Formats: sequence, structure tokens, C-alpha cells
Amino acid sequence: MERIINGGNTYNLDIVSMSKNVGIQLPFGWDILIVIIGAASGAIWYYANFENKVNALEDKMNEASNKIEELVEKHIVDEELRYTEMEEQIKWYQKEFNLNPLSWKKRKNK
Repeated sequence: MERIINGGNTYNLDIVSMSKNVGIQLPFGWDILIVIIGAASGAIWYYANFENKVNALEDKMNEASNKIEELVEKHIVDEELRYTEMEEQIKWYQKEFNLNPLSWKKRKNK
């Protein structure tokens, strides 16, 4: 410890304590800083993980939507084919089993 006298004022200079105080000064301890950095990195990791899951769900939804559209189109085509077959059957039944007595005479003439 050195004593410096300047005019009428005396100053005590502690060289050892000054060397300890050189460096980064935090308003809190290093342990708190490590916890804060860990929490921030954890939050970033969880956000990235969440975003990846949302993107995966969006991709699956798009795939499912495309599959549904394909199945609906296939169903519509199958339904149209079935209706045309049914119309052909109805025409055949109307031709073969005509219940209109007035048309029986016309059929006999053919």
C-alpha cells in the first residue's frame, strides 16, 4: 500500500486491489450470466425445433390435401361411369319391359 501526499490531502493507493478489479465488471455474477446465456440458447433451440415441426405439419397437410383431391377426382370419374351404366340399364329395361299398354300394339307391329 502506498501513501501519496498531494498538498494537504493524503491518498492511500492499493496496487493489489487495482489489479484484481481490472477486467469486465458485471452488475451480477458470472454464474448468472451463464444461466442467462443458457436460457437464451435453449429458447432459440426450442423455437427452431418448433418451427421445424410446424413446417413438417404444413408439408403433411399439403400432401394430405393433394391426396384428398386425387381421391375426389377419382370418385367423381367412377360415379360418372356408374351413372352412364345405370342409364344404359334403365334404357334397356324401358325397352324390354315396357309397361305402357298403348305401346304394346306398336311393339307387336315391329
